[in-house]
Amino acid sequence: MATAQSSKQKKADKLYNDLAYIEAVDVYKELIEKDYNTVYNQSKLGDSYLKLTARKMQYIIMLKLLKIQAFLLNIILNMHRL
Repeated sequence: MATAQSSKQKKADKLYNDLAYIEAVDVYKELIEKDYNTVYNQSKLGDSYLKLTARKMQYIIMLKLLKIQAFLLNIILNMHRL
């Protein structure tokens, strides 16, 4: 059983290191439920959630910037039509 959990640990850490946080969250949860390396896995689970939140905020900011750029481009194009 420990070998299977060790294999899952490697999988979770690889997913985390590959920035696949959503998938890593699922594996870390499984490991915590099995009471395997609980403190370490809870820490990595928390880090994964933080990184997902940060990534979501980056997307929101980028979307807002793109909307501003489109708005400004529209103004410039309309000025040239006058």
